[in-house]
Amino acid sequence: MNPTLPVLVTVLSLSGTLALLPHAACAQAKVGVIPQKGYIVTLAGDTVQGYILPAPATRASTACDFMLPRQVEVKHYLAGELRGYGTAAITCESHQVPSVTGKLPRSMVPVFLAVVTRGPLTLFHLSTGETPRYFLGGYRLGKVVELEIRTEKIYRNSQTFLVRMPLYQDTLARAFRSCPGEAKRVSQYSLQTKELKRAVERFNFCGKP
Repeated sequence: MNPTLPVLVTVLSLSGTLALLPHAACAQAKVGVIPQKGYIVTLAGDTVQGYILPAPATRASTACDFMLPRQVEVKHYLAGELRGYGTAAITCESHQVPSVTGKLPRSMVPVFLAVVTRGPLTLFHLSTGETPRYFLGGYRLGKVVELEIRTEKIYRNSQTFLVRMPLYQDTLARAFRSCPGEAKRVSQYSLQTKELKRAVERFNFCGKP
């Protein structure tokens, strides 16, 4: 069991979990791809140990390729078919997030979010092949909240202006309200992994007894 995913992990023997996995698509491992020791967490909350096949970040956010020990058959899982998966290098959880189609209202789609830092608030990263997206868990019960910059067009005097609104700073300020000192710092942080990680870790440390 991977100790970095305590919320998702429930111990169950392999003989008890295999019956939960009949619908996954199967294939053979590709030559040259080195499986990494890891695990998947089923929708029932059970952990199955095995091997994860590495994939580009954009694919790893929507699917997981998994092998049981001493087998060459690969099972393909989509984000909506697991609670999560992990290796020594990464921990991913399945969550529903708004699509990036640009159409309103945006539909919700299941994806695997990579854990950046975990605590009372958890920071997640999503690789989409374009601009990275970030989400905050633990702020609103049962869902993740996107940290985003929204760009809007403003028309004035026959001219068009693009205005960037750092909505993520307002989200962080509300999420950090139990630590007023940290809530006041949110304007210092840019929408980048290193900066957001530092902000969330400072808040999580602030909340410790």
